[in-house]
Parts: sequence; C-alpha cells; structure tokens
Amino acid sequence: MKKLIIASVLALASSAYAADFAAGDLVLGFKVAGGTGSASNVVVDLGAVTGFTGALDTVANASGLGSVLTSTYGSNWATRSDLQFGVFSAVSLTRNANLWASQAESASGVLQTNVTGAYSSSALVTGKAAFQNFTSNASLLTAAAGTTHVYVQDSSVGNSWQNQEGSSVSFAVVSPTIDGVMASATANAKGVADHAQYSVLDLYKLTSTGNSFVGGFGLSSAGNVAFQTDVTQFQAIPEPSTYAAILGALTVGFVALRRRFSKAV
Repeated sequence: MKKLIIASVLALASSAYAADFAAGDLVLGFKVAGGTGSASNVVVDLGAVTGFTGALDTVANASGLGSVLTSTYGSNWATRSDLQFGVFSAVSLTRNANLWASQAESASGVLQTNVTGAYSSSALVTGKAAFQNFTSNASLLTAAAGTTHVYVQDSSVGNSWQNQEGSSVSFAVVSPTIDGVMASATANAKGVADHAQYSVLDLYKLTSTGNSFVGGFGLSSAGNVAFQTDVTQFQAIPEPSTYAAILGALTVGFVALRRRFSKAV
C-alpha cells in the first residue's frame, strides 16, 4: 500500500512537468540553422497572454532557460548569428481568431512599425490552426532538467516549432517572420539586475480590425527573459567611442570653465 501511494505521488509529480499549452498561452521558441543543436528546438510556455499587462523584470516560466540554451546550442549560443527566437500565440473566437506575434526591433528601444493593416478572418483562422497543430505535440514534451516550463523538442517531428517557422512566413500567415536574432543584442533593460545585453522583440495582437502593440520581450545573453509595456525601457548600449566622446566634451568644458574662473580672479 505504501509503495502504491509513493508511486502515485511520483506519477503526479512527473505529470506536472509535462507540456500542457492552454489556449492563449504565449510560446517562446528557438531554432538554429545548422551545427550544434540543429536537431532541436527549445520551447518555453511563457503563460497566458492576459498575464502580460505590466512590467516583468523576470518572466518566471523562463527560469532555467539559460542553462537549457547552453546545453542545447553550446556555450556560445548568445553570439550565434544563426540562432533565432520568436513569440507566438492564438485564441479562438466565435468566427475567427486573434493571434499574437513578435517582430524583431531594428533599433533597440524603438517600436517596430512594420506590422500594419489588418489580417483577414480566414488568415487568422489559418494561423490559429497552425498554432494548434504545434501545440498538439505538447503531450510528447517533458520539461528540461531543473525547469518546469522549458522544453527541448525534436525539430524534425511534424508541426515542430522549426516546421512552423518558414524563411519568410511564420505559422502559415505572419510575414515578416516573428524571429529575432540573439547575436544582435545591443540593449540594457532598466532596473534589471543582471546588466546583460538584451535582444528585443515587440509583441503585437493581430485581429481582423487591426493590430495593436502589447509590449516588448527582451532576451538577455544570460538567458533572462524580461517584459516591458514601454519598449524604451530597453535602451541601446552606447559604443565605447561614445563614452570617450562624452568624457572628452566634459573635459574640454571643465578646462574652459576653469580658465574663465582664473581670469575673473
């Protein structure tokens, strides 16, 4: 009897870590073009999109992501030019659907504006179906060691993250694709303690009447995921030459002020 109880508890504990994407959950996915890790996608269930209404310095569901990215794509994952990541979700409505899709920022802290116009109802339904095909494989995933919502997926299986990410279209309808490149990380996130460089994706809600900005996801070189409703909270890191120019200007100003003060005396 005791063994049966223990076995039941262990079964419940392990099932709690099985992937179970609910409608409206945001999914963060990673892929590489070749080399180390090309046979795998890393997928994170970020949680319900309704939970992303304010600033989150750390997205809890992404805990442990950095170590999984390292073990899957190598210790240089944050500087690999072929590592791409994006965020997507879909929710069914009575007659069509709403989609959520990311777009990479062309300049850190500057809202990406190439998501314009409205998607047709049929296109939204197509995107929803593609997302549902992806999540249908969720029962085959188990969380990576030390995590509860981070998964490693065989990129060759049908409807994998890789298969839903084309070279120009994501989830059958979103163009340009939802992907950003981690190697382009040039931003700092205000108030976040890790002081790492971030690559930023803007998240949009796509509807049949138009598209609206939701917020920005930042992925740091340490594997931390942050969310801000104000993308200016992700600011570009000045080049060393910029700091040198500022210091030089301050020095010249100080010398000029000192000379003026000396003449006055």
